[in-house]
Amino acid sequence: VEFNGVPVHTLGDEQFVRMLTVIRPLQITLARGGAEAADGPTLYQIIVGPDRGHLGFTPNKHPPGRVLVADVNPRAWIWAQGCRIGDEITELNGKPVHTMSDAEFKQLLQRTRPLTIGFAREKMLSATQGHQSEEADSQNSVGTVGDSAGPGGHGG
Repeated sequence: VEFNGVPVHTLGDEQFVRMLTVIRPLQITLARGGAEAADGPTLYQIIVGPDRGHLGFTPNKHPPGRVLVADVNPRAWIWAQGCRIGDEITELNGKPVHTMSDAEFKQLLQRTRPLTIGFAREKMLSATQGHQSEEADSQNSVGTVGDSAGPGGHGG
């Protein structure tokens, strides 16, 4: 299940409630029956220039191991570049994050500029993708809630 492309399992309780009650429009993607990710994750990079300080996102943990974006400020520069909750931080300046020490990870994110951040976003199958059988269509659905900003003013 995803809300606006963010896997629900990566959301904290407050983020989950905020998505349901404040964020509009809200696209909900459901994958039932063990649907697999379509064609693997989407890979992208964001280049942080020398004039950028605070990035505006929080990782769920530090390496070693897999690191995900736990929170991102929707008013931050990095949000406008496409970073979303649930995206995996795969590399910093070409070095795989899962091989880094905690200290190296912090140093790169907080002090190194310019910085190229590699991300991966998991894709979910949806009924709107390509030609699918009727069985596949019955297993997946996408819906959109609202079409204007909610109380928090975070519309499309």
